[in-house]
Amino acid sequence: MDFSALVANNFANWCKDQKFAAVTKESRGFVNNTIDGIWGLGYPKNSVIGSENLVQKAFKQKSIPSPEFSFRLSETGSELCLGGTNPDKYQGGFACAGVTEQIYWRINGTLARGPQQALSHNYTGSMIIDSGTTLMLGPPADVKSFYTGIDGAEPCSVSLCGSEDPTYWLMPCDKFPSIFFVLAKQFFQISPNDFNLGQVNATSTQCVGALVGFNATLAVKGFVMGDTLMKNTYTNFNMASNEVCFAHPK
Repeated sequence: MDFSALVANNFANWCKDQKFAAVTKESRGFVNNTIDGIWGLGYPKNSVIGSENLVQKAFKQKSIPSPEFSFRLSETGSELCLGGTNPDKYQGGFACAGVTEQIYWRINGTLARGPQQALSHNYTGSMIIDSGTTLMLGPPADVKSFYTGIDGAEPCSVSLCGSEDPTYWLMPCDKFPSIFFVLAKQFFQISPNDFNLGQVNATSTQCVGALVGFNATLAVKGFVMGDTLMKNTYTNFNMASNEVCFAHPK
């Protein structure tokens, strides 16, 4: 579908009577941010006001052919496709997992370190796929277990990283391992450039990993897989079949 006309006229008449929550006070993270709101794409049970998201509403109003949406995130050419998938942005078939709880986009998957022929499965279990999260977050004990098997990995001190929670981890910049997301026997490698957040400071040989220990994830009981993963997949969220599907991006 070509949505250029919709963008040009600011989605006028595309989705009517969508509910919005007005903000009266910004949290610290938004005060100096260039954005001033969040477009929620989760299930109604995760809405404070119990509202359907815009994709569901647009489907009911016959503005899109299916209640699904897909992301291709990259340095250039990023795209949100509403109502389906864009074959120009992915290759091969999809690996899919059913949503286990219709609040978040929660599935079961594996995060492993390689090489691929000898993977060590450090975490298999619940994962929330979230385009609104930049990094990959997990319970501190699970994250520690993941990094423990990596030569030279160590937690970043408060003096260097400024925080105990979330807890960042350091590794030698020249020894970052291959990291894979595994689903339905398909392997999606997370680029070292995405897993490596860069030097902890300008003179250090230690770099920061994109998997972060965060106590808040204890409440959601699993990992939160954000843009670090999604930059390495083509990701489809389907509210008809209640699945999240992944393909290799072009």
